[in-house]
Amino acid sequence: MTIKRGRRAADREKVRKALAVSAASCKFKILVWGPAPRSGNPAAATRKQIRDELKKMGHDAFFSEELPVEAVPTNVLELVQLKQVNLVINVAASHGSLAEFEDYGVILGKRLLVFLNDDARGGFTDTGTRRIFRANGGTAEFFRDDDIATGVLVLAALDWVVEKAYLQKYLSSIVEEAQNALL
Repeated sequence: MTIKRGRRAADREKVRKALAVSAASCKFKILVWGPAPRSGNPAAATRKQIRDELKKMGHDAFFSEELPVEAVPTNVLELVQLKQVNLVINVAASHGSLAEFEDYGVILGKRLLVFLNDDARGGFTDTGTRRIFRANGGTAEFFRDDDIATGVLVLAALDWVVEKAYLQKYLSSIVEEAQNALL
């Protein structure tokens, strides 16, 4: 099909494919926060699907609950976990996952994608933490309850990770070129 569109279109297609291969070679360690798997919360299935799809893409993706250390307070354990991962995705559809956003969102900044329920609009989280979080480079997306069943959160999370991979590859290339330019 690109042949019909001409040589320039074919060249662009080659560049797109090269970028996709390059981004696919970038692997991250990713925490996925959200409602507990056995909670009965519909967003728990979305959280699991995000983790599973990230694993299919070759990333190390896991839940905080999968890395327990007995006798260590959860908030301390999660701080330690955050130092071991590149990215965090939070489906903030439960009290615990919303608390994780409140506690760590500003610290994580650009390393965190948070999905906030539409009910949070105009409330404390929206007018407070979310604003400072975004000022620190974080990505916050609002969702409606009916978005959970559509898979749109899963697709948005995967797209966000791919964009982070493109950014990582771009920055690595700049560092490499700068090192090559040194005399």
